[in-house]
Amino acid sequence: MSNTLADISPTSGSLIAPTDTLTLTVYDYLGRAITILPVISYPDGSEDQIFDIYGVGPSPTTPATTFESLYSGSSISTSGSGTDLDPFTTVLTLVRTGGFPLAPTLTVSAINELGEVYLWAASWVLTVSPVPGGNIVVTVNPPAGTVITPTEPIIVTVTDLGGAPHGVTLLVSYAGNPPESPFATFGGGSPLDWVYSAAYSGSITSFIGNVLTFTLQRNPGFLQPPTVLVGTSDDEGNAQAFGFSWPFAAAPPAPALPTSTPLRALASHTYQSISNGQTYNFDVTLDSNGMMAVRNIRGPYGLIADSFTSLPDDVVSNIASARRIMAQQLAEKQVASGTLTFTGQTFQPVVIAPGLLNNTFYRVVYTTPDGTPMYTSEQTIGSFNANVATAYGTSLAPIMVPYVVLAAAQQSSALSGTLTFSSACGGVVKVTFPTAMATDKYRVMLSPNGFFTARIIQQTRTGMAVQLGYTLGPDETQTVGFDIFV
Repeated sequence: MSNTLADISPTSGSLIAPTDTLTLTVYDYLGRAITILPVISYPDGSEDQIFDIYGVGPSPTTPATTFESLYSGSSISTSGSGTDLDPFTTVLTLVRTGGFPLAPTLTVSAINELGEVYLWAASWVLTVSPVPGGNIVVTVNPPAGTVITPTEPIIVTVTDLGGAPHGVTLLVSYAGNPPESPFATFGGGSPLDWVYSAAYSGSITSFIGNVLTFTLQRNPGFLQPPTVLVGTSDDEGNAQAFGFSWPFAAAPPAPALPTSTPLRALASHTYQSISNGQTYNFDVTLDSNGMMAVRNIRGPYGLIADSFTSLPDDVVSNIASARRIMAQQLAEKQVASGTLTFTGQTFQPVVIAPGLLNNTFYRVVYTTPDGTPMYTSEQTIGSFNANVATAYGTSLAPIMVPYVVLAAAQQSSALSGTLTFSSACGGVVKVTFPTAMATDKYRVMLSPNGFFTARIIQQTRTGMAVQLGYTLGPDETQTVGFDIFV
């Protein structure tokens, strides 16, 4: 039997995570002084000398060992008397702070007091391979593309396979709204200034070893289907960017009870509403007298034609939404359409054929394949610009965006204009009508000139008040167009 033996765990060739611990156990049956020199090497030719030198005598002592800073979590222990039944045992646990950057190979040489030289080696395969151009891997839960609810938390995990993450920036963006930053700043390999914005007061962040975890809990819920953008940098100076998006659970329009005698329908649209996992279908029709009605309501058990079946409140609400959608569709007509091709631009000019429009109060609807928000600017009767927030598409991967130009066909605005917001107005602009309206039940259509929202907070016969959806900077201004329909 050899005078010196060794065990290495986990078994050579097995799968390990970058942060797993390697254990080397050396048995000396002579009970004499022994020197152990372990080295970790990687496929790219680099290697780590775990510590300077290690030597022990014939009895358990505290080894005089200086670990490299990358292995500050490692330890050595000794035991045993050096007999056949109780060999002198040295246990070395190797913990690489931040995790192994590549698949490691452990090579060990040992020399006992008789001058006998022993060599052992073991290699492992990492379960996660480093990303080309950087050592950082970002994962999300739920997985990107999974249908979520507005109040569902999103967990973002940043793992640096070469050490602790050096810098991380995180933004949440929505269609038609400015991006939100859930926290103030993070950098330097440890969390700094975790001051969450009020909307993300329910968020949690943890930082353990080389893993940084964000649990994004927006209160009272995400505004629209969110896109999370993550920018990272590692200690080697590599910068990486990641993007993840989630759709919301579909909330289709809803049903309502028929209220008028059926006449010949000029238009009929079928809508679907889902409540508590049950599906309801209904038809919204427009008859020859211009009357809109809801009919043919089908529940999960078929046609609803009795006085005992009730409709859930959210289904009734969806019926009202469906009526409004159909009214808007019937009040507009398509005057132009086409497809834009983005290869890295932030805007595309669009030309409208002469004679199609006689005013600039038209609306442009875009359909982006990935949900990227767009808005229209520089509107004239012959052209407009289609805008995105950042460079969209590339020459190698162009992005096609269909668009439709819609103009009013029935309804015209009783009053319209443009509101200018600045920091001095506190985010609210009031409008006084030149003549009082006949009713305060008029409809207002707001058209923000950018990626933000605006809403009506006060509506009377003599005027209204409009509030901007975010706080303006000291020298920042924004404009919002409005049209009033009575």
